[in-house]
Amino acid sequence: MSQFHRQKNYSSTSNRQQTLSSNNKSQSNETRNYQHHHRYTSPLEKLDKLNNRYVKKKVEQNNKYKALYENGECSKFELSSSLFTQFYINRETSIDVLNDLIDYAYCIQTYSIDTEDQLQQPPTPSEPALIQIQFVHEKDPSIIILIETHHLPPERSSKFDKIKQLCQTILSSNNIVSCWGDPKVELSKFTRFNLFDNDDIKRMVPKNIQADFKAWFNGTYPTSTHCKDGPNDIYSLQTAIYLAFNEWLDKRLTLANWGCGIDWSLKTYLSSNNMHDQQSRIIQDEQEIRTLMTTYASNDCFAVAKLYQMMESCKSSKVILENHNLTILDHEQMETSQQPEPLSNDHNDTVAVHVLHERHTVDNIMEIDEPKVDILSPVHEQHNNILDELEDISDDELEDVPDNAPQRLIQHSVSPHEEIRPTTSTHNLPLSTTTHGISSRSKLTKTQRNNLKKRANRYKFEIIRQIYSKFTITNVKQILTDMNIYWVNVNIVGNTLFLGLKNDTIRQRVDQQLQQDMFTKEHYERLEKKRQRRHHHHRHH
Repeated sequence: MSQFHRQKNYSSTSNRQQTLSSNNKSQSNETRNYQHHHRYTSPLEKLDKLNNRYVKKKVEQNNKYKALYENGECSKFELSSSLFTQFYINRETSIDVLNDLIDYAYCIQTYSIDTEDQLQQPPTPSEPALIQIQFVHEKDPSIIILIETHHLPPERSSKFDKIKQLCQTILSSNNIVSCWGDPKVELSKFTRFNLFDNDDIKRMVPKNIQADFKAWFNGTYPTSTHCKDGPNDIYSLQTAIYLAFNEWLDKRLTLANWGCGIDWSLKTYLSSNNMHDQQSRIIQDEQEIRTLMTTYASNDCFAVAKLYQMMESCKSSKVILENHNLTILDHEQMETSQQPEPLSNDHNDTVAVHVLHERHTVDNIMEIDEPKVDILSPVHEQHNNILDELEDISDDELEDVPDNAPQRLIQHSVSPHEEIRPTTSTHNLPLSTTTHGISSRSKLTKTQRNNLKKRANRYKFEIIRQIYSKFTITNVKQILTDMNIYWVNVNIVGNTLFLGLKNDTIRQRVDQQLQQDMFTKEHYERLEKKRQRRHHHHRHH
């Protein structure tokens, strides 16, 4: 081979090697760039980046409480599962669950609420996304419902109507609704979803626990370094829980993706992505953050209710709390709305997990049992000498009862499961009217006349309602007991319910508390259906 050909061949080989080397470098750079660009970031990592970028001072505050907890200087605010039952309210919620919750809401007059917003791309304001409502019962475990307003059923559906009925029952007149802030302001953001309107919001009794706590703490500890004296100074919920109970309420998830659908049954966790090799890890991470979001949402409701109950008890007991001397709170940042900078799109990834793993139903609130009577005996024999069996009453109980009042009480016969009771008529019978062998008032003993007056007094403050024929007095009394309604007397005549109450204040309150759709055929059938479900459950267990 000539020297010319050898040089040409060498030059060609050298060029090919340089080209190959250049291509390899380019491919290597592209691979590194691709891997860097598509590196998986967990939802918690994304959330922490958002928090550090937009609410850094709150992050620092939360970390200080966390350090106190880790050093054993305070406890963590946590809920035992025995304290509550939790329900998601969205398009997947069953009608049976909604009916059970509506029935239970009739029995509750105290609620605690909180709300969460979905962060939007600025300058678009945040979008209301979640309503948390705690049913506060004096004795039974609480119920917490999480209404996911971005995942409601169609507005014209029967399921939507049931959710709307539930919300309006909760917001009934005289029901106390407490919130960290003004509950009317919190709820007014959600009127766009048509579950309730401003008239519904106006009916409730609002309790601004944030304002109440400021007055209570400053009045109880006026020399504390933690007092906020300025008219615009406010305590955060996290601070209040620490000062009152020496507990850390974790606020890490304030900017979480609250519109994503935290209920597993919504299946929003199945959102598509290109990381097929990491699907199991992605689902696991999304399950973790939704578990944390559910806990966070419940904790905020319970925290408000706990503070409200503590302050109510302190009004009478004058309990003095321990001063924890937490100097890091002296210059705490006031809670103000944050205006974030533009967000990256990676916060929009949405997946979900069903934390409870199955739908619950509310335990049957009232059993429907018929009273046991001897149906073969004549009515007058079963109630023989009923006037004599009534206890004597004092002269004070006879105050303002007219002399002719007893005649109204002896107008009608008594059925096997009825007590002596009034009819719908307001006219008095003549003195010669005969019932149970009593020919006239003149033949009544003094004790019998006094006892008749006593029974008249029981209906002095009366509520009258139409009632479905299959309801019994036993059913009604159980319902009233579960609603914390204390009656003087209860009776049913035909399709009319008579409810005697202690005074006019109670009468007005109960009149508003008893919704118009109570004691209807639909109400009875719902209760009977629950009774049968419970009976079936017991038979198979």
